[in-house]
Amino acid sequence: MSRSVSIQLPEQQTDARPTWARVATAVLFLVVFLLVLQAPVDMTKADPQGALLTSHAIVHTGHLALDDYPELANPKNYKFREVQGSVFYALSFGTSVLCVPVVALGELMGQDVLDRETERRWQRTLAALIVAGLFTLALTFFCIRLDFLPALVLAATLVLGTSLASTLGTALWNTGPESLALMGGVLRIARHRMTGRDLSPWLLGTLLGIAYFCRPSAMWPVALIMLYVLLFARRDFWKMLAAAGVWVVLLVGISLRETGEWLPPYYQAVIQEQLWDPWIVLRGLTISPGRGVLVFSPWIVLLLGWALLRLRRQMREPLFWGGLAGFVVHVLMMVRHAHWWGGSCFGARLLTDAVVALAPLLLLAGTEWRRARRSPSNYAVAGVFGVLALFSVWVHVGQGLYEPQTHRWNRSPSIERDPLGAVFDWTYPQFLANEERLRVREREWELRRRDRLAIG
Repeated sequence: MSRSVSIQLPEQQTDARPTWARVATAVLFLVVFLLVLQAPVDMTKADPQGALLTSHAIVHTGHLALDDYPELANPKNYKFREVQGSVFYALSFGTSVLCVPVVALGELMGQDVLDRETERRWQRTLAALIVAGLFTLALTFFCIRLDFLPALVLAATLVLGTSLASTLGTALWNTGPESLALMGGVLRIARHRMTGRDLSPWLLGTLLGIAYFCRPSAMWPVALIMLYVLLFARRDFWKMLAAAGVWVVLLVGISLRETGEWLPPYYQAVIQEQLWDPWIVLRGLTISPGRGVLVFSPWIVLLLGWALLRLRRQMREPLFWGGLAGFVVHVLMMVRHAHWWGGSCFGARLLTDAVVALAPLLLLAGTEWRRARRSPSNYAVAGVFGVLALFSVWVHVGQGLYEPQTHRWNRSPSIERDPLGAVFDWTYPQFLANEERLRVREREWELRRRDRLAIG
């Protein structure tokens, strides 16, 4: 009989919250939901456009094929593909399967997602629910060790100060349900580690399975969470694995039934041939003014700096190395992505789900700061973090959700023509885009184009 290894942190405490805190959490859920729902930036015509259409097809035909919607599903559009004479949504069908009850319920209410405006409205509503759900889970997560107010600050920083808000709030991206499931999984792990609560392996496995069912990049954080369970809660490992395996079997079964493929190409492309200079891509994903995660969310720089300073002290803490490895591995995997700038989007869209991995690091750093002796240097660090967090929230909410010109930035000129030129342009960074700056940018670009034509 193998025994579960349990190494507990000192000062264990339950994360039970008083009634007022639960009421406040419910109110904040509603506030974040409305904040995201009312935002003018709308990306529902981008990659997610085929998700609810596929849900509609499942409700009415029992299949993923979109052959009954020739006007809405054109295989010449990158969002769709043709297999054996039938047209399918080219991205993950996991979100579509999960949304089947929503679409069916909508039809009972007279809401048909074949109508473009209805489909847009449902996408935005689901997106707002996801972001509000992430905020609530993050707040619950940080309340494991922190008082309500500091937990609220960290939850707002993690969700509203990153692409969890600026990307997931604009449409029903498959990263949304994936990130929600991963956040739920991280919460279960942290409660087990810090309070000794039951891991709930069946629930944990279900969350991990759903994450991968929605998006293939979830394989890295899923693997790290499973490794934690194997090392520190071995008795629960096989239950968790069985629950997650149900979703993998469902993924493979649906794919074989519908297209004859073991896995959709969207999953097979998770590891790609290196097409770009990896150092250029790494700079683009981290420190560029167009897609750099450390530029759009500079509080992460401070957090990673703390992590480097605490490497030797914290390396025996699985939440520490799990969070750090989850973020770093995800970034390195995206370096191999052929379309690493993520098309027409805001900031580091392809690193959105990597942000969830930072939650344990943020909790450990916050806990250490709370226990530390109060000194001018500690207050200075808190002040710097607060300024960077406020800036990040302004970038992702004020600009990413409420300034439509930040998305026009991708088209004037098109980022697809010269991704490196656009991404590394510090003269007109995306997060500062507004109507006046874009007007000047377009005029300068047109003058340069004319000069090139004249020289040619």
